[in-house]
Amino acid sequence: MIAFAKPVLLATALLVASGAAEAGERLVTGPRGATAYKSITAQDGVLTRHVDRKGAYGGTSTATQTCVAGSGKCTGSFAATGAYGRTATGSSVATRTADGYARTGLATGPSGGVWTRTVTRR
Repeated sequence: MIAFAKPVLLATALLVASGAAEAGERLVTGPRGATAYKSITAQDGVLTRHVDRKGAYGGTSTATQTCVAGSGKCTGSFAATGAYGRTATGSSVATRTADGYARTGLATGPSGGVWTRTVTRR
């Protein structure tokens, strides 16, 4: 689910924010005309990753993750609209711990249901 940052994203974000990787952008085209525009910017120790997606059947989503070098913390948010106009939103926070990381996310579904999830990885 888009609402929760993945461990790979956290690791990549921390590398880019520390200057160990290059910032950039790209457009990815998938089957039946689906597209994803992905950009990463790094400035003054702040990494921002932004993804805009458009599905083959009209659904769209936007996701943004931001990490600050040296803080050990990344935040993220997303918003999605399905092909029939139903929406979902969410946010997450990933924090580095002494032996891994902890991630907490919140998502609100199209019918107004709210889900929370906390994951700790070692």
